[in-house]
Amino acid sequence: MTHPLLRDLLAKSIASAISSASAVKDVSHPGLRGRAREIFVNELLMPLLLPGQIVGTGAVIDSLGNQSGQSDIVVFDKSILPPELFSENEGLFPIEACAYVIEVKSKLTSKELKDYIGKSDRLQSLQPLAGVFRPVPTIFAFQSDLSGTEMADELRRYAKLDSQEYPCARVICIANKGYAFFAEGEKQWKFMNSDTKFSNVANFLAGFANTLPDFRRLRNSTQIPYGYYMLDLLNYQNFNNDKKGHRTK
Repeated sequence: MTHPLLRDLLAKSIASAISSASAVKDVSHPGLRGRAREIFVNELLMPLLLPGQIVGTGAVIDSLGNQSGQSDIVVFDKSILPPELFSENEGLFPIEACAYVIEVKSKLTSKELKDYIGKSDRLQSLQPLAGVFRPVPTIFAFQSDLSGTEMADELRRYAKLDSQEYPCARVICIANKGYAFFAEGEKQWKFMNSDTKFSNVANFLAGFANTLPDFRRLRNSTQIPYGYYMLDLLNYQNFNNDKKGHRTK
């Protein structure tokens, strides 16, 4: 079902993005470190979004006043709920309209994974208003510090750090290693290794694109009561009139 021209164009975009990210991978300046995230967003994610969907950075929130830690990338659908933006793409994002929460790394290391797992608890603790839907927690890295070319080695390392039945990350894509996603029904990872055409990144992006229409369709059908994000029930008091016109408590 693959269209060869579209797949070829995608492969060229991926190769260009990886080449650009490699140019700044060893630079320690904070502005240039953020360049990898910018490349990933602008060259790979943005062309796949539906109208009304945005990519931002900030915190995911729920109607109870809880929020996640700072997230590299939040893929948010404004056709479902409005975000609270402090700038063009930075702000607070209600969890019900978040499709993906993605951490982007120039080079994935054990320390980076430990940090990711440590702060993911806050995201998992949020309580959506509608059903049990949660955004897909994802790790994308341009490189890994592990030697070799096998994605299975990356999954073994991750499993040692996160041995939960349902892991914190549900998608892991490493450009020079492979692509893996956690099949919840089977409670196991499925993966593919990288190749010279970066088929792993292409498949990751294809899966990302396939998720977005279903995400919007399922969320639109739930009629999410956004007003609860602003409603304060604690300030209400009761008022009753008896038949004689006296006020009663």
